Amino acid sequence: QLEIAKLLIKNGANVNAKTQNHGKDDLTPMHFAVFANTPEFIELLASHGALINERESTEGYTPLHFAALYGNKNIIQALIDKGQDIEDVDNNGRTALFLAARQCTEAEDDSRIEIIKYLIDKLKADVTKKDNNNNAVLFPAANNCPGKVVEFIIEQYIKIFELENFINHKNNDGMDA
Repeated sequence: QLEIAKLLIKNGANVNAKTQNHGKDDLTPMHFAVFANTPEFIELLASHGALINERESTEGYTPLHFAALYGNKNIIQALIDKGQDIEDVDNNGRTALFLAARQCTEAEDDSRIEIIKYLIDKLKADVTKKDNNNNAVLFPAANNCPGKVVEFIIEQYIKIFELENFINHKNNDGMDA
């Protein structure tokens, strides 16, 4: 696929072309690079001016949203390295972290936790962010994921709020740290 993409680009293919499906989808080659699970494809497209954060028209997903949904850490990192914002939201205000937390099965518990941990710890995704319906990331996880993923996300909330309470704790004289 990569060699074909190189040939097409060499012959003038539009690296930002969008699919046409009666006003739906509007997927770009960058979206297809994510689907192909090929960081080199992302690099090739970006080096030829492909936009990294174009949204498809159905849900407003950027390539990063799809990468998180499919749980590929290498693709996520390749997109971040090219300038994709970890906090970009879809049409419903959901970040990549939301999508990573909503797409899991018991069989992939550990790998999904690894992706969520990567988004939070390495890429500093905001675990407290809420979507347009005021749902926290825990909501899609609790509705779609087995217990281990939910437990992990709850642990992240506890860390944040314990730290906030610790920092904002006032002594008997009304002073805080």
